[in-house]
Amino acid sequence: MADHEAPPAAGSIKLLDALDRAWRTFYAAVGIDLLLAIGTGMQQLLVEEDPFTTTFWVLLLFLFVKSILAAVASFFLRYAKQPKVPTAAESPLLELK
Repeated sequence: MADHEAPPAAGSIKLLDALDRAWRTFYAAVGIDLLLAIGTGMQQLLVEEDPFTTTFWVLLLFLFVKSILAAVASFFLRYAKQPKVPTAAESPLLELK
């Protein structure tokens, strides 16, 4: 017979879309957190001798936990409410050919 896969069920597409959104949110949040950590470390280096104080590590941990929570929230929000994709008849930007 045919050697192609059956199209995935709507539930699995919804799950994959929500997971993709969560990972993209996590990557963006961690990138911002790393920039903030570098900036904080540079600021502490200018003010103090040691940039790796307990305050720095606590702030870094807080930012990382915030990133994880943002990704989890993004997953649940995307899983609960999927974006509506307009059909060609509903959108004036899409033309029927």
